[in-house]
Amino acid sequence: MDDIKGTATFISKPSPIFPSYRPMLRIGQNILVLKLNSHANKASLLKLHLFSWGFKELINLDAIQSFVLSNSQERIRFFGIEPTLNRALSLAVYDGLMDFKSGMYVLTKRGQILAERILNDNDLFTAEKPVLKRIGKNPTEGSLTQLQKFWKNA
Repeated sequence: MDDIKGTATFISKPSPIFPSYRPMLRIGQNILVLKLNSHANKASLLKLHLFSWGFKELINLDAIQSFVLSNSQERIRFFGIEPTLNRALSLAVYDGLMDFKSGMYVLTKRGQILAERILNDNDLFTAEKPVLKRIGKNPTEGSLTQLQKFWKNA
C-alpha cells in the first residue's frame, strides 16, 4: 500500500431535490394559504400542515375541499406532519415574508406583495390556485380543533 501515490480530487455535483421538498415551493404554497384560506392572513401551524398534506396530491386538496364544504371528516381522518414545511416556514420568517405571533403565522407586508404577484401570475401554482379559491377562508381554526379531537379519540 505504500507505493500508492498521487492525490484524490472530489468534485461536488448538485444533487436533485424532489420538488415538494424545495423551500421556495413550500413558501409560495403557504403564502397562498395565508392569503386565500386564512382570516386576517394568519394561520396555525396545524392548518399549514393540513394544506401541506393537501399539496402532496390533488386528491388530498379535494378532500380538504369536501371537508370544508360538507364538514365531512370521512376523507381527512389523519394527515401527515411535514418536517420540510417547518424549515420553509423558518426561512419565510427569516426572509421577512411571514411573522410568527401568538402561535400563528401571519403574512407581513412583504409577504402580501408576493402573494399578489403569485396570484397575478398565470404560470404559477396553476393546479393549486383554483382549488384554494374554492375552499376560501376555511377550514377555520375551530374546525381544525374538532378534527384534532377526532384524532385523540381514534
